[in-house]
Amino acid sequence: MSQAARAEVARRSVETLFGHRLAGLPGTHLAAVAVPRPRGLLRSWNYWWQAHYLDALVDAALRARRGGDAQGGSAATATASALHRGIVLRNGGRITNGYADDMAWLALALHRLARFLGEGPDAALADRAVEVLRARISRLERPEGGMYWRTRRDFVNAAATSPTALLLAQRGDPERARSLVEWIYLALQDSSSGLVMDGVRSHRGRDGRVHPEHYSYNQGTTLGALLALGEPVDLARAEDLIEAIARRLTLRRHRHGRGRRRGRGRRREGGRGRGRGRGRGRGRERGRATVRPARPRRG
Repeated sequence: MSQAARAEVARRSVETLFGHRLAGLPGTHLAAVAVPRPRGLLRSWNYWWQAHYLDALVDAALRARRGGDAQGGSAATATASALHRGIVLRNGGRITNGYADDMAWLALALHRLARFLGEGPDAALADRAVEVLRARISRLERPEGGMYWRTRRDFVNAAATSPTALLLAQRGDPERARSLVEWIYLALQDSSSGLVMDGVRSHRGRDGRVHPEHYSYNQGTTLGALLALGEPVDLARAEDLIEAIARRLTLRRHRHGRGRRRGRGRRREGGRGRGRGRGRGRGRERGRATVRPARPRRG
């Protein structure tokens, strides 16, 4: 099965198992946090999950367009637009929340949706939402560099800074995007591994303890920002980052004979210790890759 076919199977499984109307309202769509779905609107709300789901729906529309499936593309974008409406309604009638990384991920997905649709009311609505999110995220930009992770302004991290840089680059503001990327390389690049570390504690604009964890999503969004900027220095950095990811975050399986593995299995680094990660949970290191757990609920 091709990667595109596998992606489509995964997308359909999410839509079939988890997708539903918000409180039965026509023209809305959301993904539940679990199956069977918890009852009641106040049980759980995971804004950032919906952002990634929206991205997956845009991917599905793009696959359909490339395959000449106009009906499939229209169905995917209709679901994506319904999801946008569902997010706003479930979020209390607003598109923003208190976390810069969540808002940046949603803005990136809506930016892609608006570009795919091109014109029409749903495209205009998505584009306006991106600008609202962009303005709200900008309030969390720190004069000293980087993005505060949340409105509490106690943590400056790659999870907020890198997707914001990518968003700014895609929306025609490369100078601010580059400023954020430069802060990443100044404050969070791990010289020993070449990877991007998690973040820095901050108190009244002064940096404190560095969180040295290496999370795969921070590498991905930093790589995306570098490619969006696209200058020779950015592409050189992107190449170095890809090499670091391949070296430090990739598990290589060695097979011998009829598919049997050689060696003694995965080697743990740093013993059995655990790290606090982004302040939303705990990370574990297996082999050479830090595995990110699910975030706890925010209420």
